[in-house]
Amino acid sequence: MATLMRMAEFLVKAQSFSVTTDIGYDVEQDWGQKLEFGATRKVTVRRPDRAAVDIADRDGTRRGFRFDGKQLAFFGLDEKVYATAQKSGDLDAAIAYFIQDLHMPLPLAEILSNQLPKFLKEQVKEAYYKI
Repeated sequence: MATLMRMAEFLVKAQSFSVTTDIGYDVEQDWGQKLEFGATRKVTVRRPDRAAVDIADRDGTRRGFRFDGKQLAFFGLDEKVYATAQKSGDLDAAIAYFIQDLHMPLPLAEILSNQLPKFLKEQVKEAYYKI
């Protein structure tokens, strides 16, 4: 847990960072067949008020999220659609507005937040680090 908390403290103090994740999960159907889903997400943060998230689902669908300190944007490249909302402030305010007020999902939002250490303390019960 100590290593995880040091990482969280490092991220909230970093003026900028990016991380790329590859996420996969299985969904078991009622008849027993498992279907695999997943996506690659590239998250880029520049504190206090900039973020970009680019998502590529395994089925090829591409979408993304942007925040520039004044406006939020969410877009689907393949569908050629986008939506914007005016929202000034810092990244935490933008994330809260996007998720709570606009009811939009933002996987890995906790990594963007200045509240990451608090979130991990509340949600993570055990962590193991192995080299």
